[in-house]
Amino acid sequence: MLLDNSAAVTIDDCEGCRIYVGPCESSVFIRNTKNCRIVVACQQLRLRDCVGCDLMVAVCAGQPVIESSRGIRFACFKYSYFSLRAQFAAALLSPWNNEWSNVHDFTHSDSETHWTYMPVETPDSHWLPPLKDLESSTVETTDWVVPMTHGNRPRPPSTSSATQIVFIYDPHHAIASDLIDRLQPQLTSGTLILMRTRLWKKLKSNPNQIAQIAGKDKAMSTNLNRGPAIVLEFYASSAADLAQITTSIRELVPTDATNRILASTSPAQAAKWAENIFATIKM
Repeated sequence: MLLDNSAAVTIDDCEGCRIYVGPCESSVFIRNTKNCRIVVACQQLRLRDCVGCDLMVAVCAGQPVIESSRGIRFACFKYSYFSLRAQFAAALLSPWNNEWSNVHDFTHSDSETHWTYMPVETPDSHWLPPLKDLESSTVETTDWVVPMTHGNRPRPPSTSSATQIVFIYDPHHAIASDLIDRLQPQLTSGTLILMRTRLWKKLKSNPNQIAQIAGKDKAMSTNLNRGPAIVLEFYASSAADLAQITTSIRELVPTDATNRILASTSPAQAAKWAENIFATIKM
């Protein structure tokens, strides 16, 4: 277990191991590895010639990439201990930009599936033993660092489902975490699902970025010009469940900050915003 941040990590020729790699500020390479359970947070993740490995990941600057590998399963990072948040910051990783489910297979085959998602109900014990069992001085906490997202998994079938997008602008980013905490009962029961998250920032290297994303959507253009924002995409099985988001926002947001929090007003608007934000933004 590497319970610290690092510059780059390579894992070679492991078999039947449980491995934890703390926040890595660049790339983690995993090669020629079999039947391992690996928890890792990094900017980029690449697997080559791996078989039968389960990965719980936070990949914060691009897609997880596999090559010449099979039997690979992915899950969203959910580990936590007291210094993890500081380690993410030291490694310059944004926990809001986790592309764990957006996997690219360089050796894709129409006749064979090389990777899939871990079952949602996979117990924590599948990954690593509790730190207390390792006689570690590092203390586990119940506080989350990386939001648990549904990612690109198929959405649950529903005849009355709806999506809502929430923009939370600087300097009120902490409200994003508070909102997720407030909605934990609904997120746990499954009546609400946190689909994807993103930390949106304008790129100085691309002055046309907002126009490329917003197109002719003036409301989207105005939103993106407001500055850095945490973007949350929620999916609800009913309009009543979706209303819990609006209620929670009203309870959390101070009156002098209402213009720094923006929520979509219709499922059609939310779907359009989601397509623009999550399909187009380059981190």
